[in-house]
Amino acid sequence: MITPKFRGGSYAYYLAHWHEVGIPNLVTAILADWRGYDSLGEATLLFAAATGFYLLLGGKWK
Repeated sequence: MITPKFRGGSYAYYLAHWHEVGIPNLVTAILADWRGYDSLGEATLLFAAATGFYLLLGGKWK
């Protein structure tokens, strides 16, 4: 639960709690934590777009 002290945004929260992630570097902790979800979403979107394009072509590569 976020305490009233950290309502200013996620940056202040990360600065206070980055050691809880278990990674010794703040930048690496941020990249490993939230950027992983972002990359997974982008990969899912790219897969869906490629599949849709393939289906629009009728399922055959030309």
